[in-house]
Amino acid sequence: MENVTFREPKGSAGRAGHVCINCRLRKKRCDKRLPGCTYCAARSLVCYYIPPSPAPKQGQRTPTQKSSPVYYSPITDSFSPTAENGHTIQRRPSEINSPALPVLANTILLPIGTTSELQNTDNIIHLEVCRIIQEAGQFADDIGSKYFRRIHKWIPILSRRRFHNNLVNFPSQPGADFSILLLTMCLITYQDLNNLDSHSMRESMYLGAKMLYARVQAFIPASVHLIQAGILLSEYEYATGRPDVAYMTIGNCARMAYSLRMNESVNMDTMEAEDYSQAAEEKRNLWWGVVICERTFFCDVKSSTLPFAATLPGVDSVLPSDIDIPGLDTPGTERTQTETRPLLTEIAPGYVGTFVRQAQAAYLVEKTTEALKMADKLVQMRAISALDSELQSFLRIVMDQGRKICGPFCAPAVLSLRALFMLHEAVLSQTASQKLSLDWEKRSLSTLATTTKIVIDIAHIHTSKMTIADCDHLPSSWIYLMRAALSYLERSRSGSVEPNSEHDALKLSLSKIIQRWGTR
Repeated sequence: MENVTFREPKGSAGRAGHVCINCRLRKKRCDKRLPGCTYCAARSLVCYYIPPSPAPKQGQRTPTQKSSPVYYSPITDSFSPTAENGHTIQRRPSEINSPALPVLANTILLPIGTTSELQNTDNIIHLEVCRIIQEAGQFADDIGSKYFRRIHKWIPILSRRRFHNNLVNFPSQPGADFSILLLTMCLITYQDLNNLDSHSMRESMYLGAKMLYARVQAFIPASVHLIQAGILLSEYEYATGRPDVAYMTIGNCARMAYSLRMNESVNMDTMEAEDYSQAAEEKRNLWWGVVICERTFFCDVKSSTLPFAATLPGVDSVLPSDIDIPGLDTPGTERTQTETRPLLTEIAPGYVGTFVRQAQAAYLVEKTTEALKMADKLVQMRAISALDSELQSFLRIVMDQGRKICGPFCAPAVLSLRALFMLHEAVLSQTASQKLSLDWEKRSLSTLATTTKIVIDIAHIHTSKMTIADCDHLPSSWIYLMRAALSYLERSRSGSVEPNSEHDALKLSLSKIIQRWGTR
């Protein structure tokens, strides 16, 4: 083997010139000792130092970090660089020093070979995730804080307490699945409005997360963290204009959930007292998260014949709960067996949690898809008429709840509005081919006009009160709903829309979402 000279980080004698990555992620003081800092040495961690990337000047791209990280292993008592052709850490030649993909420049590929090499998977993924997060200028504590303040409101699939317990143990027990979860949380919460190149950084982070996620799946069995990471990855894909890709990703999550028998966690007949613990609640929410996301994405996929991978739970199944949503639930509280919950089909006024309302909206979306596939037109129109009334009634109930508690109830409202658009646009396409009566055409046009007016009213509120940074409080489906409303408005007015009109409100609100996500 060819000899290699290792260069230690610059600094005073016996000290590094910057903090190690473990202390940087914890945002704690590091004594910068060589060969390893006191914190890492006391916990037998791999202590490694990566020079921080220089802050780019305004208008300039962030340069790719070309220097290899130098880290110290207390196990081998030696320094080691990131090897370019070694057996433990490898890089694709096409990804080295690529200015277009700064995050992937030093991407680590998982080892393929002996059992002893496979045992290093957790540490290798941990190191790579830490490098990507640092490259993006993010911190683990901040990632969790941003996620639970914003994204968690409309997709509560994580328990805040359980997440923070895992985060505390992250440096000493770096599980590959939790590392990937942290990376997808970083991806979906990443915003850098002052950096002109933030979109490129976010897309590079997405490619890195997608590649590492696929490779981890090949090496470790399905787990709760992997499914959570997959859901967040699919939400990012959906928000950035990739509904078909998101639908495939969430389908993969459904298969992993089946392998862990999560679909049985919502079965009332098999539940026991301990099934109301926070861990059990998290698993139930996770299964419902897969079900809800799949039906949400289905509204915008190109093929309407694709089957659902996750079966909708039965009418008497246990519905999800609002875990740690500000204003809706108290963090860290345990639920009791005596707590009453509505049925999936029990759509009635009164206080019901936001995630339960999302589950009910997903149920209505599935009923919509079933109605549109009916062959008998007379039976179909009876089903569509009943479903139209049910959707409008549900929308009134949810919007009334949303006036009392702003924010979280936006997600079920958007999904029910999206179902109304899908239903009546399909009806209009059938009336155009003379398969349905003109009375149905008038009814559908009236419903679409009312639905569009609701979307415009919401858009006016967003344009006056919300900034680009606030867009994370909105569900990812909001952009598709705005596009549907904008399309209807332009068709109904034949493209002649006056300035400062409803059209402009939709356009402005849409532009904020596009700026936030870089939607295609």
